Amino acid sequence: MIGSRICIAFILGLLFAGCVAEREPAAAEQGVIEQAVAECTAHALCCDAVLPSNAPVVQSLGALLGVSIPPGSTAGVNCSPLDAQCTRAPACCQSNNYNGWLALGCEPL
Repeated sequence: MIGSRICIAFILGLLFAGCVAEREPAAAEQGVIEQAVAECTAHALCCDAVLPSNAPVVQSLGALLGVSIPPGSTAGVNCSPLDAQCTRAPACCQSNNYNGWLALGCEPL
């Protein structure tokens, strides 16, 4: 019984690790990102995700930070300055005033 639990946990660990493994951006993707950064007139960021304002994580972060998030907008979560090595969600965001935890008015690049 214990052996089968360990085996199942090991298999699930391998499957999960495969799902979150970062990949290197292809040269074509890097060119697209560089062009998008040049066209971004606000903050070019690399976020974990760009989500609608009504997403639970966006609402929770907004509440913790005391930020009013406009309905119908988008937000970047856990963002850092965009570089060519971004393998997450590149975005152009209007506001990045919350230390990378939350960026408002984001559009995916």
